[in-house]
Amino acid sequence: MKKLLVLCIALSPMSSLFAQNDGFTTTANGVKYKIVTHNPNGRKPVIGDLAEMHIHFIAGDSTVFDSRKMNADKPVPLAIQKPAFNGDPAEAFVNIAVGDSAVIMVPADSMKKAGANMPWLKDGEMVEYDVVLVSVKSQEEMKAEEAKQAAAQNHIDDSLLQAYFKKNKLKPTKTASGLYYKITKQGTGDNPKTGQTVFVNYTGMTMDGKKFDSNVDSAFHHVQPFSFPLGQHHVIAGWDEGVALLKKGAKATLYIPSSLAYGHRGAGGSIPPDAVLIFEVEVADIQ
Repeated sequence: MKKLLVLCIALSPMSSLFAQNDGFTTTANGVKYKIVTHNPNGRKPVIGDLAEMHIHFIAGDSTVFDSRKMNADKPVPLAIQKPAFNGDPAEAFVNIAVGDSAVIMVPADSMKKAGANMPWLKDGEMVEYDVVLVSVKSQEEMKAEEAKQAAAQNHIDDSLLQAYFKKNKLKPTKTASGLYYKITKQGTGDNPKTGQTVFVNYTGMTMDGKKFDSNVDSAFHHVQPFSFPLGQHHVIAGWDEGVALLKKGAKATLYIPSSLAYGHRGAGGSIPPDAVLIFEVEVADIQ
């Protein structure tokens, strides 16, 4: 999800604002909210939308969460849902427009009844959310944006792979999805079918040749074959497709574009966002 840059908006001390009750609106279930800075042209979210917010959550004298400090000054994604309990701050979110900053005050009693573990709060106290709504997209808009980004990234990935193949004098086979593969040892019997369990030995690398995982290299401390049910989305899409092309005993190299791997999110510290991955695989067994 593309992050939008927003200016840090200084909020007035919330304790004094709430004490005066100046400008606060109270919902039917006891949530109080006040728009501090208003964008008259801003779009308000509706149930089902996907939003991005800066959130500073304060309970008593403690900061429970601060997206600016805990998320590298980036807003956090938030699905706009129906309130799950009386006093749910979600009740106020639909009244805040993009570009608005707001204060939301919620009874601590409601939070505790909903399962929040905040034993330091006394009955009757309020917890505070200072929020800035950065962006709002419908699910349809989000899907269209993701599809557009994926198409652009697929073009980039394929260009990188074509350059890699030319440099290394390789001629792998390309599938309709954009996966490339080269079988280096033919297997025997039938190809595995969806739902069957396959046992695979593998080494995974980034395009610069750096290994990030392997079950045939003892440096990664797991040397037993990896098993998974084929075609059940238990592995990345490039594996589900690529391993299905191989018979028992076959060895191959899979060249997997990021859209069939870990996409824009990456995986931990070893696989960066939008990484093209290379796997050397062997199908040890099919059951």
